[in-house]
Amino acid sequence: MGHVERRICAGTTIRLPLDAVYGQLVADPAVIFSGDPQPLGLLDHQVTATLELQVSAAEAHNHEIVLTYGSADRSADQMSTSVQWRSSRGHQLFPNFWGTLWIRGEEDSTWLELVGVSHIPLGRYGDGQAGRQIAREAVAAQLRGIAGRLMASQTSTVAATADRVPPVLVEESPVEDAPNQADPAVPSSSGRR
Repeated sequence: MGHVERRICAGTTIRLPLDAVYGQLVADPAVIFSGDPQPLGLLDHQVTATLELQVSAAEAHNHEIVLTYGSADRSADQMSTSVQWRSSRGHQLFPNFWGTLWIRGEEDSTWLELVGVSHIPLGRYGDGQAGRQIAREAVAAQLRGIAGRLMASQTSTVAATADRVPPVLVEESPVEDAPNQADPAVPSSSGRR
């Protein structure tokens, strides 16, 4: 079965200072990436997560993935960590992803950007609209989950934050259009969208 690779970039802003986000990501990254502590039987820096994919207004699917993340690298005003995932069921029709979660401090908020390459299988969904839509939605769903869990870590009720997760903006392009051919997981040059 063939595949196509697409660069996908998703971003959102949350009302938390960079230090709070960094503290949570260092203290318990498994919870931030999946909502659960590190499960038994998986490698260090690896979690299972459920992506809530809103494929259309009337159609939603949950898909379980195995997500691997790197250690957080931090400078004065930003941090990053590698992120990649694959279907936990070995499902060859679900897009894999590898990239970087970029986190940049702003005045009283933090910009989250998940940038990388999605490996979209050809076949049942192909490179047509459906396969690309699933790939975009998977990246957006993961970023929404991360943003929601970061916000919930600073408030007393998870339900109160679910409605406050800001919209996630998503862009897609062929890998050859990526700004840096050597590393398609570089942050967008425009920063905030």
